[in-house]
Amino acid sequence: MHPCFSKTADDVTITFDATQGNGALVGTSPVYAHLGVITNQSSSPSDWKHVTTTWGVADPVGAMTNAGANLWTKSFNIKSFFNIQPGETVQSLAMVFRSTDGSKVGRATDGSDIFYTVYPDNIGLQTAIVTPTAELLLTTAGSQIPVKAASTNPATLSLYDNGSPVYTTNGTLLETTLTAANGVHTVEVVAEANGDSDTARFTYIVPASQAPENPPAGTQYGINYIDDTTVRLQLYAPENK
Repeated sequence: MHPCFSKTADDVTITFDATQGNGALVGTSPVYAHLGVITNQSSSPSDWKHVTTTWGVADPVGAMTNAGANLWTKSFNIKSFFNIQPGETVQSLAMVFRSTDGSKVGRATDGSDIFYTVYPDNIGLQTAIVTPTAELLLTTAGSQIPVKAASTNPATLSLYDNGSPVYTTNGTLLETTLTAANGVHTVEVVAEANGDSDTARFTYIVPASQAPENPPAGTQYGINYIDDTTVRLQLYAPENK
């Protein structure tokens, strides 16, 4: 979603990647957004307010624009689109995505609704990792990891890999690329401005390569019970490379 730290008065653009989440809309066209908001008047995360879209029909209000293979976008102003009233505080956008008749629904990976935080106008210094979207990555040594991070206010943005400085810039956006190395790496982006600081992080793992070894003598195919807390598993996979 753009901008990263959206406020109620902002014009925003939602980008839906049908290959992500539960993947139910891969290859589907057209795609419609079903949209509402969670406000200070909501009793729970399922209590959507100001639902402006209509389910199960070719609703022009919810129609999305194709932006490439399995990519769909929709732009609107939060306050006017949802007709937010005086005294209401928008806490998050609530959304799912659907085929025309609603028989296929794009949701989060666990099947839940999708929420995106809407920030107050007086938000202090905060930072967020935009790319990668996952908090934990499994990758290979030498692979390139694009990193994009944003802050609410202009700041000094510094990237650290396991505590070692990698890259620094000034402004509200940091973009660079990491080359993955062996081991477990905690990557942090620290925003600093006017004595305040905030940190966002993700982790990537490059598994150590293991030299092939013969199993200990006496190991049988299947589960081998070594002691009360240890087992050894041996599988027969002659075509495994």
